[in-house]
Amino acid sequence: MSVNILPPQIKQEKETGKKIRRSIFYVFLLTILLLVIGGGLYLYNLELGLKIQNLNSRQDQLAKDAKQYEQVATQIATINKKLTKIDDINKNRIIWSLILSNMARSTPTQVKLSTLSLDKSTKKVTMTGEAESRMEIARFKEKLESSDYFKNVIFSSSSHNQQEDNFTFNLTAELEKTN
Repeated sequence: MSVNILPPQIKQEKETGKKIRRSIFYVFLLTILLLVIGGGLYLYNLELGLKIQNLNSRQDQLAKDAKQYEQVATQIATINKKLTKIDDINKNRIIWSLILSNMARSTPTQVKLSTLSLDKSTKKVTMTGEAESRMEIARFKEKLESSDYFKNVIFSSSSHNQQEDNFTFNLTAELEKTN
């Protein structure tokens, strides 16, 4: 059995004081808890802000890299087009020094060429010249046919020039090897 010797009013004041102190303690703990949570959220917000900043910076760098890549790709395409054109030119060019050198080796000493003409679209060469005999013209034709540079050599015409005692002739040949 407990006996209370305090008057009821003082007892109630004591009880109320305990309740107030307990309430203040809980409010204080709640405030500290809210401050900790708020601080954590603030730090997390800062961290997210830095990550967003880093991602934006990386995105800007990637955009610059992509633009630079596009420029390089355009330059490569331009260079490839130029190289293709150069390759086409090389494939279709005629190296006259080799052809004329071969023609000079194939020409007998009694044959003189006066005109050479080329039809580039058909790659046909027409030769006009003079020779001491038709035999020399035939020999010239055979040498051209055995050459790596000519094919389908056709003896078009010849005529005898009685004043100079020689034969003028026309030969047509297709270029077989041009470079």
